[in-house]
Amino acid sequence: MKYTKCKRCDLNYIDLEKGQEYCDSCMRELGRSPKSKPTQAHRPVRVISPTKVNRFILFFKAARLTLK
Repeated sequence: MKYTKCKRCDLNYIDLEKGQEYCDSCMRELGRSPKSKPTQAHRPVRVISPTKVNRFILFFKAARLTLK
């Protein structure tokens, strides 16, 4: 067996005898591996209102002042 580093990530090794182009991890990320699960859409981003953000900031400023 002859191994070489993956061209994409440069971390993992690939087996040249198998004819792999990228390592298994990169193949899964690219969705090219037969073992990989079908790519799923990312979960939706939760939008936080500015009011909640301001309350969050004020809470941590108050907490930081009480800890000093």
